[in-house]
Amino acid sequence: MVQQGGAEWWQGYELNDGRYIIREILGRGGFGIVFRAEDTKDNKQVAIKFLRGREELERIWIALGNNQTLSFDKLEEDFVKEAMYLKECQHSFIAKYQDIIKTSFGWCIVMEYIDGQDLDSWVSDRGALLEQEALSYIQQIGQAVAAIHKKGLLHRDIKPKNIMRKADGSKAILIDMGIARQFSPNEWITQTVQWTQGYAPPEQYSETVKKEEYSDVYALAATLYFLLTTEPPQASIERQQEDNLIDKLIAMEKERRISHQVRVAIETGMKLNRHQRSQSIEEWFELLPSTKTEEEGKPKTDNTNLLLRGGMIGIIYGSFTSPLFTSYSSPEPYRIWLIFLLWLLVLGGLNLIEYRNNILNLINKYKYFFYILMSGVFLVLIIHPNLSNAGNLLLILLLPLISSVVSLLLMYICIYFFSNKTANI
Repeated sequence: MVQQGGAEWWQGYELNDGRYIIREILGRGGFGIVFRAEDTKDNKQVAIKFLRGREELERIWIALGNNQTLSFDKLEEDFVKEAMYLKECQHSFIAKYQDIIKTSFGWCIVMEYIDGQDLDSWVSDRGALLEQEALSYIQQIGQAVAAIHKKGLLHRDIKPKNIMRKADGSKAILIDMGIARQFSPNEWITQTVQWTQGYAPPEQYSETVKKEEYSDVYALAATLYFLLTTEPPQASIERQQEDNLIDKLIAMEKERRISHQVRVAIETGMKLNRHQRSQSIEEWFELLPSTKTEEEGKPKTDNTNLLLRGGMIGIIYGSFTSPLFTSYSSPEPYRIWLIFLLWLLVLGGLNLIEYRNNILNLINKYKYFFYILMSGVFLVLIIHPNLSNAGNLLLILLLPLISSVVSLLLMYICIYFFSNKTANI
């Protein structure tokens, strides 16, 4: 920065006939500098992003090891495009565009000021986020990226550094559209090679790439990985030689730092083969534990769905175990209670497994096997000699219902003790 009499030029600098007064630097990027300023007309704070000067950019360009000549005119054109993209993509989780101004120092973009900290700094300072909080921010940013895609744009630089966490923790805001580009599905085009190591998929390292939404899916999944680990993911070009990502995710699941669903979602979102990756943000969201979010604030919880699944497990379990109670004839009451306790423990275990891993998906996957097994159980019940006993018949009919109610309560207990989500039920 140029200094004048010991003070940098920007201190108290006025823009647009005194409407904006610059107060402090918020951050420096590769090609730009962001300031906090006062908007004297609307009496609020704003963020103003400047494109660095030609000479300064040329020094940075050479320092980055680029062999090609820097086209400053092209950078200016892209900077103005960024403003237009920001203006076009108005969304609750994208920093709001306000104005673009040409000054003696070059172009600058005026946008919403976010009182908070970027997620890269936040996580680095405070440690890995809990899964629920990480998913909340990822789902919000995912909504923003999906809205960008609907405008025919790719973001191409989703990373924790480009996501602001509001000071109250309620929202995450996407703040940078610097290398966003237009795309058409299934269209191959040439583009400038720009990326952030760890968050860029393999195809982004190539000058000629097929532009699709799955490139941003990779970056969003990589961002989720960082939020849960505090470590940037292994670069995709390095993973092509030796991939350590999957082993790390499996270890995290075994240590119960992440759920099975989140592990699968990160793995799928970060597939090196773009055709094996989730093809859109919406498709990737289907893999996450909770995919529905409110337009403002925190994501909706899926407790109702969990409780319904708990009840379904009870019906299936009660149907399978009814022969155990109808055929038991020991006179010792304590043995009946022992069997009941064992029955209850197994049902509780099934609910806990369902809460963490969704075993009903396995039942659905092998449904024909379960159909045969269920048919066998009911066949045993029909030919069972105790069926003529009215009490046993009533027990056979009532046990699935009783089991369903008990299972629902056990799932409620799982939710209460393992996620503190009951306040939202």
